[in-house]
Amino acid sequence: MSSVAQGLAIQAAFLSHAVPRHELLSALMLDCLPHAIGVETHTGNFIEVLPKNAPLPARGSASFALASLDQPGVSVQAVERIEQTSNEDSTMEAMGEFTFLLRRLSDEEKQKISTRTIQIGMVVDTSGKFVVSI
Repeated sequence: MSSVAQGLAIQAAFLSHAVPRHELLSALMLDCLPHAIGVETHTGNFIEVLPKNAPLPARGSASFALASLDQPGVSVQAVERIEQTSNEDSTMEAMGEFTFLLRRLSDEEKQKISTRTIQIGMVVDTSGKFVVSI
């Protein structure tokens, strides 16, 4: 049973007085993410940034290598991984595509590094607002 369903059951028992309140007072209710959230790579793979059942507010990040030192921008496809209840593979549901322009590197900076990486951060606050940053 998912933690979301368990939380709903506890909340229903509390509101309906089906279980004495003193038995429920030791339960801590937290909002959490119902699905893992991450990035879909150009090859179609899912890279998890925020795990399923992470309590809100949730924040996470992942590093990615760019294709070129001269790459002018990056497009981030944010997705939810929705797990199936049967033996089927999980599916990915698009949450949005975010495009970021990157600062151009000087020739001196290019000589110091062999691979350019970016850090993609994701945050979901307690009201459900979703933010993606690099």
